[in-house]
Amino acid sequence: MSDPTDHIQTLEGAIVLACAMLNSPAAQHHAGPSRDMDVWKAVSEPVLAALLYTASPCQRGGGMTWVNSAVSVLAADIGDPGDVVGMSHPLGRRFMGSLASMNGPQRDSVLLTIRDAVLPWMAA
Repeated sequence: MSDPTDHIQTLEGAIVLACAMLNSPAAQHHAGPSRDMDVWKAVSEPVLAALLYTASPCQRGGGMTWVNSAVSVLAADIGDPGDVVGMSHPLGRRFMGSLASMNGPQRDSVLLTIRDAVLPWMAA
């Protein structure tokens, strides 16, 4: 299976991919489909899109392996999320900034939701 970030050329393309990944059956294995899960998917989508775009060949590269590593780094909560992952796109930085405004449990829920969407690609 090819790395889906290889086909991203714009942030808009990354948003479409993030939506598809978050709505995949594999991404819902922790909670299953629910209203709460819909909320976390909606909150997580821009953050995942920013990570996917940054991992694409038109930005820093690194693919899904980099996205998975970035989620782990973000979970450590060691500073401004945009700086931590090297985000250069202004809208992407704003997407990442939403993490900084969340409390710990909210941030953890977003990162868990993203991790669930990313992990199936790590097994491929």
